[in-house]
Amino acid sequence: MLIRILTGLALAAPLLWLILSGPFWGVPILLCIVTLLAADELLRMPPFLTRLDRLAGLVGTAALLAATFADPAFMGPAAAAGVIVALAAVLARPGDITGAAARASALVAVVGYVGLLLACALRIALLRSPALSGLPEPEFGRGAILLLLLLVFPGDTGAYFAGRALGRHKLYPLVSPKKTIEGAFGGLAGSIGGAFLARACFLPDLPISHAVGLGIAAALLEQVGDLVESLYKRAYGIKDSGALLPGHGGMLDRVDGLIFVAPMLYLYFTTLWPRALA
Repeated sequence: MLIRILTGLALAAPLLWLILSGPFWGVPILLCIVTLLAADELLRMPPFLTRLDRLAGLVGTAALLAATFADPAFMGPAAAAGVIVALAAVLARPGDITGAAARASALVAVVGYVGLLLACALRIALLRSPALSGLPEPEFGRGAILLLLLLVFPGDTGAYFAGRALGRHKLYPLVSPKKTIEGAFGGLAGSIGGAFLARACFLPDLPISHAVGLGIAAALLEQVGDLVESLYKRAYGIKDSGALLPGHGGMLDRVDGLIFVAPMLYLYFTTLWPRALA
């Protein structure tokens, strides 16, 4: 547990500096790197993927990120193009035809699951709004991405410690034997608390009812995201997606909840947020 805490602190300090006072263009770049690392880890899980398959998955994901960086309107077409690249790679070298469909499905999952969903986090960082308590328009991205992080990581921390201290009732033992209902409630408290912290420090225009709603939605989606990644790991017989982060596992292990929360928050900022400010 000590290693997990130290790794978390070592990651949090430079990340907060970058978001709060560093060159903010580094945040979208960092999100692209995180996405590609997570995609690479997912591509390494299935033992039947070839090197060409993995390369196609990464190329498709990178192309999606590049298009998303340029314009949110390109996200859909770029995701479609990434899927086409992945499927074409399998078609080019089908190998054992009985396993070709499984390879194609695994590559499509990488582009859609990791690439497209984390592209929403990239768009959150690039959001622009003139109505953020007098802050200059480009500064909105700082508050927006901090809200995303504060919805996810305090929830993840709350679930971890509540589960260790109070966990008695299994949440979904078939997929994740260690997760508990008590831990899920700890995650709920952490996500709601994170939403209110973001509101107090960075987003004072965020209505209280919205903060509560976002916290609840984030807690639920974070649990689903965590369980989905656990499903992949159990299916492929591995404990962690990688060993990049001591005490946490791989990058995908660290952002599995964020992957599912990012689309929800991006949808919020592009639909309900303007109405809240009206």
